[in-house]
Amino acid sequence: MILTLRRAVPALLSVAFIHAGFAAAQNYPNRSIRIVIPFAPGGATDVVFRMLTPPLSQHLGQQVVIDNRPGGAATIGMDLVSKAAPDGYTLGVANVSLGVNPFILSKLPYDTAKDFVPVSRSRP
Repeated sequence: MILTLRRAVPALLSVAFIHAGFAAAQNYPNRSIRIVIPFAPGGATDVVFRMLTPPLSQHLGQQVVIDNRPGGAATIGMDLVSKAAPDGYTLGVANVSLGVNPFILSKLPYDTAKDFVPVSRSRP
């Protein structure tokens, strides 16, 4: 039986790698990307991201749009991000409020631990 497994595993892995090439062939992005900033326009986060979007748009070949959704200690904007399709075309900007809000607000419209996936993090 061990001899059979030794032959079967490489065969199964080669089939998996052949199909992985087709999955990786998807083009991203093929439409505009929305970055939701849950803070007011004109704030530090907004200014930084508005400076970053032109070079990012040029690099990706697609338009990157800033969508400010302030209010509710950032819960309004983050709620919008949590309900967006998980396709990588709606991104949210989070700060310390994303980690603090579950402890200071009695009810949130999203689950901070389950509804978000980090794409990037700042350096310490």
